[in-house]
Amino acid sequence: MKFVILFLILLACSSPSRRDYSSTTGKIVRSNIEKEFPARGSYLGRLDFKAELQYEYSVDGKQFQSSSIRKNQVERFNSSKKAEKYLFKYPKDKDVTVYFLKDSPKISYLELDEDEVEEDEN
Repeated sequence: MKFVILFLILLACSSPSRRDYSSTTGKIVRSNIEKEFPARGSYLGRLDFKAELQYEYSVDGKQFQSSSIRKNQVERFNSSKKAEKYLFKYPKDKDVTVYFLKDSPKISYLELDEDEVEEDEN
């Protein structure tokens, strides 16, 4: 139990803060739902639906691709309606705001928690 608590504390302390992110414009290049038959013990044969999303963006002239909407996201659902709801905001060819880590722009998300987004100071 002590190990789990220590791990969670370290994880919280090492999470990037809002000052570590910047944003750019990107484009959704793939947004679809795949049917899968997972091999998971008692669930063998149950149909899962995987939400597949991919977007492209560039930072300082370098192109990147990612599929992460949020940190710790769940991409598999037990119904197609739940998967459709998950992808509803991100149809193919839509322009999106991409939040990327300033020190490692290959790590990006389409959505951040409010406390992670740096606000413009005017």
